[in-house]
Parts: sequence; structure tokens; C-alpha cells
Amino acid sequence: MKLLHLSTVAVFACRLSYAVAAEPSSPRVTVELSDGSRIVGQCLDKKLRFHSALLGEVALPIQDIRSVDCSPANSATVTTTAGDALAVSFEDSKMAIKTSFGKADLPVASIRKVTVAGAIPGSNLPGLVALWSGSSSGKDAAGAHDASVSPGISYLDAKTGPGFYFDGGENQILVPGSPDLNFGPGQDFSIEAWIEPASPPPQMTDDILPIADKRITPNNTRCLGFVLCLYHGQLSFRMSDNLDENGDEWHAPGPNLFDGNFHQVAVTVVRNAADGGKLYVDGQLILTFDPTRQPGDLSTDQPLNIGGDTCPGYYTYFHGLIDNLAVFNRALSPEEIKSLDLTDHKGVQLPPGRYIPQESQPGINGIYDYPDTTIHPNFRRIP
Repeated sequence: MKLLHLSTVAVFACRLSYAVAAEPSSPRVTVELSDGSRIVGQCLDKKLRFHSALLGEVALPIQDIRSVDCSPANSATVTTTAGDALAVSFEDSKMAIKTSFGKADLPVASIRKVTVAGAIPGSNLPGLVALWSGSSSGKDAAGAHDASVSPGISYLDAKTGPGFYFDGGENQILVPGSPDLNFGPGQDFSIEAWIEPASPPPQMTDDILPIADKRITPNNTRCLGFVLCLYHGQLSFRMSDNLDENGDEWHAPGPNLFDGNFHQVAVTVVRNAADGGKLYVDGQLILTFDPTRQPGDLSTDQPLNIGGDTCPGYYTYFHGLIDNLAVFNRALSPEEIKSLDLTDHKGVQLPPGRYIPQESQPGINGIYDYPDTTIHPNFRRIP
């Protein structure tokens, strides 16, 4: 975050004048309240009005805002999609949000933080909380969850542009803990990314290659939270709502992703449905699982660890490229997962791929889904 100085006021004002002319549709917002509640919905105000000691009255289109961090006495810091930050106070006393239970007029005095999802052009899938594109930094392109990137991680050409390259050593990306990166009791969610795993690193505990891990793990038999990873080269997901146990883990029966190609991977979870857990590779559903055994709170105060494992004593770090890792606060549909296999989060078409079947084998705690009997659910992607 860079604080706005007088030398940049003119540039900031130019951005404002350009933005005022735009008429985009309202994106989704997450509003964290001072009592710990969280409201997710669509902002009904096309612009949020602030007062700045530097600029006077400022009316910012909602899609040009990344976040608003509020403090007592009506003071706040608004951060724009360009990365500028400005100390302000709210001009309006309420913020209107359209939610699943109707319109809510939220008093600004009760708001702790506002995060705008989809605050990048073309990123219009509802519920997008964070997006780390790997474009030469750990910046969150969709919200305010900028990450700390280990010096050993570099940036190489990936599926949708530059991506994070992990050399298999002790390198990881840490995203500070935040309420909207947690999933409470019954909260649906999705995690989606592009990965190109390199050859397995010489030291890899239990043949695990972590992608995204947000757990408390006192040891390898207890944890709280969730982790998406590769296990023996195949997509795997674990979640636990009880720190005294190790939760449930679901392993996809294929394909083996150590094949030198880019793959889209995703997990979507409808918490209260026996068939609500889905694992996808390259837009295809490869495993359906039952998440209802873990209905409780997955929240932790731990950072989201990209490319590293949280279990003490485990030497397991990602080796290869991770690109466009996204977190959603709802379960994406199969059609939406497929759309992200064909286009990036800005709607730019990606190079096509084709699929060939591989030998099937039974999954663990899961069942196959055959949406099209002409397509085998186990495959590998050929660029």
C-alpha cells in the first residue's frame, strides 16, 4: 500500500475524473461489521462518497475501490484498484447492500471493513474474494489481501501471464489472515488455480505438494482449516472443523499432474449437501465427495500459505508454477469452472486443450460423476 502524498494528488484526481465517466455494473462486496458479522452482496450505491482533507469531497465508483478500512470516529482509509490509499471520512451515514435476505442499510459507524470483489475489468463472477495472479508481485488483484512473497520465488511466463515459480526449496507465499479468507459453519467456498508442477522435489514429505493451505496444524494427526494439494501427483483436498482431529481428506483418482503441462485445478464445496464437494481438473469434474462430516467452523488466525505446508516438521514445498490462484466465498457451478478453464478472470480466451482418458481406479470417500458418458472422468491435458 502506498499512502497518497501531495505530489500524487493531481494524478489521483485525474483517475477520479476518468472513473466518474464509467458506468459499470455493481460488483459484489464483503462488508465486515464491528460486531464480527459479515455481509456479502451487491452494493446498491454506484459511488461511495467521502471527504478528504486533501481533495475535499470525493465520489468514487464502487468498481474502482479495492477496500475501505474503517476506524472509530468515522475515519477510514480507502484503497483504489490502482493501489493508491487516501485518508477519508464517509459523507453518507449508511451504505445500501442487496443481500440474499433483502436490502440492508448498514450504518457506516458499524462497518469495520469493505472489500470489493471483481474490482478488475472482466472479473465479474460473484463471490470473488481474492486473486493472486503472480504478475511480478504478491498483490491481490481482486481485494486487499496482498501477500508476502519469499525472495526465492521468481516470476515466469505461465498460463495467463506471469506466474509464481517455486524452485522446490523452502519458499512460500503468505497471505495475512483475514475474516473473509475464513469459512464459518456451513459457509460454501471455492478455490481455483492454474498449476504446472515440475518434477517432484528430492525432499517431499509423504509425497505432498501443497497448493493452498490455511490450517492450524500442531502435528500431522490434528488440524483445523483446509488445504488443497497434490498427493502422489493427484489432486487432493482436506478440511477439518475440529482441532482435536485431522478432519477428512479426499483424493482424486486421477490424473497424475506431473506431466509437464499446465492444469486448471479447483475445489468447490456446498457444505450442507452430501454430494456438495467437487474436485476439478481442466474444467472436468473428477471427484464428488461428501463434506457434511465437517459442517463446523474452518476459521483460523493463520495466514493462507500458497506453495507451502503448515505442518511442523514437514519438508514439502511446491515445485513449479502457480498462476491465478482465486478464492471465492461460494461454490462455483460446473459451468463457471469450465468457463475459467477456457478464459482467465478477465475474460481473455486461453489456449485450447484436449483430453484423453486414462485407466480409472476407485477414489477415497468419493464417487465418480459422469456428466457425459462419452468423456471418461480420468484424463490428462494435452496442450
